[in-house]
Amino acid sequence: MKKLSLFYIILAGALWGTSGVFFTLLKTYSELSPVQLSAIRNIVAGVAICVFFFLTSRKVFKTKLREVAIFAASGLFLFLTSTFYYCSMATASLSVAVILMYTAPVMVMVASVFLFGEKLTLLKAIAVLAVLAGCGLVTGIMGNARFSAVGIITGLLAGVSYASYNICTKWAMRRGNNPVTAAVYCFMFSAFFSIVTANPFALVGAVAQNPAPMIPLSLGVGVITSTLPYLFYTMGMKNLPAGTATALGSVEPMTATLLSVMVFHEVLTLPSLIGIFMILASVIILSLSKE
Repeated sequence: MKKLSLFYIILAGALWGTSGVFFTLLKTYSELSPVQLSAIRNIVAGVAICVFFFLTSRKVFKTKLREVAIFAASGLFLFLTSTFYYCSMATASLSVAVILMYTAPVMVMVASVFLFGEKLTLLKAIAVLAVLAGCGLVTGIMGNARFSAVGIITGLLAGVSYASYNICTKWAMRRGNNPVTAAVYCFMFSAFFSIVTANPFALVGAVAQNPAPMIPLSLGVGVITSTLPYLFYTMGMKNLPAGTATALGSVEPMTATLLSVMVFHEVLTLPSLIGIFMILASVIILSLSKE
């Protein structure tokens, strides 16, 4: 069971790593703001997951009223994570956005010690630090990445939101909730917050102006970079400590870097290769942990 959970978390991180590609392409074919692009992602993801389970397993919608508050909180933090992440990506750079969001493993690891009584072992602490260092090398933040105050602030806020989402999800699991039910309601609330904050008519208009690329890209950014990875991630978190799950999910920057080489023909530097090795080594260390 633990091995399957590890696979789910790693697969989720790999799918998340495609987010930068979709963001870049959507920006190329539209003039939508990062907040609006985040809204497209969240709305499509919310609709997709609801339609899928409505057709295949309606029982996942059954839950107790007292659980709605925790689902709403996780949906809010999911909405804030993608919104701040896209804003950081647009105002700073993909490198800065990724590494700042992945301050989340440290936040979750520390918070889980106090909230869930999880042990912060020396091995796990070293592995998480190695992940963060590897992220820095892979994304190029230790090189000549460009910075901006807005980009740094929104990147850190993405990390805080991501960590908060993890804590809420883990809390929901500790309360005995079905992980799929938790994910469904989380996406529903995330879509709701996106509709409230973005102009839905402007989104539809932008897609209608250039439907050939925008429709498949909108579906892809919602399903591939959100619905599927968050489902896998939620399922994986059921049998793993929150901090470990978050750290394993950080294969995202490694995936993003490899895709940038294949899709955008960027040069893979020696520091990037070292960073990839550090992340993979950390994944192995955490997977072998008995906790």
